[in-house]
Amino acid sequence: MQTLSQRSPILMALALGVFAPICEELIIRGNFFSYALAERFDQPRYQLVTVIVNGVLFGLLRGGFSWVQLSYYTVMGLVLAATYILSGRDIRVNSVVHVTANLGLMLMA
Repeated sequence: MQTLSQRSPILMALALGVFAPICEELIIRGNFFSYALAERFDQPRYQLVTVIVNGVLFGLLRGGFSWVQLSYYTVMGLVLAATYILSGRDIRVNSVVHVTANLGLMLMA
């Protein structure tokens, strides 16, 4: 990864900042929510549970064993899950939010 970022920072930015978040959204939010909310999308209590489970799963899949990283990714997963529901299950909105967050983090690093 470090070699790729040194040799081709633009390619690295596209891969990690744009393509990876879009793929994650399609897999995590697209598949998870399509399955989990198929019949109960209008029930607020079920939506809340689904957002929490989705956020925790996102954190566990990305956070590793560091509490700081686990916390950050769990919060990000909660935000993305809530965004998905509030946008009317529009995966494009989530993709834009996720891409923006990743590119922002890359610029700060």
